[in-house]
Amino acid sequence: MKVAVIGAWHVHTREYTTAIQENPKAELCCLWDDDQERGKAMAEKFGIPFQPDLQAIWDDETIDAVSITTATCQHTEVLMAAAKAKKHIFTEKVLAFTNEEAEQIAKAIKESGVKFTISYPHKTWPTLKAAKELVDSGKLGQITYARVHNYHNGSTAGWLPPHFYDASQTGGGAMMDLGAHPMYTLNWFLGEPKSVVSMFTEVTGKPVEENAVSVIEFANGTIGVSETGFVTTGIPYVMEMSGTKGSLMVHNDILEYSCEETDNKLVQKTDLPEKSTMPIDAWIDAVNGIGEAPNGIEDAVALTKFMVGAYESYKTGKKYTFYKPPQNKKAPPVQRVHRGVLFYCQAIKRHARYFSMRTSTAAVSPREAPALGRKAPFASPLRSSRAVMAPTASTAHSSMKAASV
Repeated sequence: MKVAVIGAWHVHTREYTTAIQENPKAELCCLWDDDQERGKAMAEKFGIPFQPDLQAIWDDETIDAVSITTATCQHTEVLMAAAKAKKHIFTEKVLAFTNEEAEQIAKAIKESGVKFTISYPHKTWPTLKAAKELVDSGKLGQITYARVHNYHNGSTAGWLPPHFYDASQTGGGAMMDLGAHPMYTLNWFLGEPKSVVSMFTEVTGKPVEENAVSVIEFANGTIGVSETGFVTTGIPYVMEMSGTKGSLMVHNDILEYSCEETDNKLVQKTDLPEKSTMPIDAWIDAVNGIGEAPNGIEDAVALTKFMVGAYESYKTGKKYTFYKPPQNKKAPPVQRVHRGVLFYCQAIKRHARYFSMRTSTAAVSPREAPALGRKAPFASPLRSSRAVMAPTASTAHSSMKAASV
């Protein structure tokens, strides 16, 4: 399969491009970037042509797939075009800035039938895979609290590129970038969110947040915490999960846990599963008909939903609720209610007049009259229809006239 690289903007462009070039099932054919100087420099590093015309890539039927590492603000346009051109897609996170854009992209990808993968590398880790097995086994009981701490020192050490602090290109700062890993991990373990509250700060004076925490409510009262930032050195990753029957912690590539099978003592889990194939290589396999493409479009849409909630909470200073029940329909105007009641009352009066005139001329048989204690021809309207005689033509005319009053 021939793969084109779309964008040299992202810090992981080299990593993904190297993976494609080293995979025997793929052929790296060219690279495009909207900044020609940056694009030509990256293409030269890999010894491939720089293609200045993006449309030429979409039109080239010999190109099977694309690896997208553009600025996040370009994702919607580029991903939609790739799907329309029937190119298989590997993309860096996040999918899009808004839920509406994410849904548009998802619709285009589903309709095109292409293989799609978003890069969620933490799901390949042996420690997290083993932790997921523990949680799913029920050994820890119902999970009540989860915290995922994922940091680096990109701001304080000065190695992040300047455009990573441009919100118009990135959509945000630390939470939008590095915070994606805790967010998709919490989604993987705990499912759909209910609400979120966020606190973001700047530490070195950058125009986007460099230190960020979002507290997320899940079903059954479970609380999840996503911690991230560009200003921490020393411990880059910690995950904690606590349940009604046990707990676990992942740190420094070690998984420790306690539950009934460990006599409630904290022990290290040593029988870890093998690391999964990295997402980009698994995607290449899937395009070649081997296995399924991991981290599909629904996973990508879910991450955008988490991010939208986290940033809306920060911007408004309020709790953001993900599910909003439909609003009740407005009650009819009072005047309309009164008209309805008036019409109903008038109808009752008309029917009462009709039955009054009808029963006044109806008759019962002489044999039945003594039993009723009344003289013929009166008959009660509550008696069975057998006892009520049909009205004459003149009576019917009078009844119709009365009903029209």
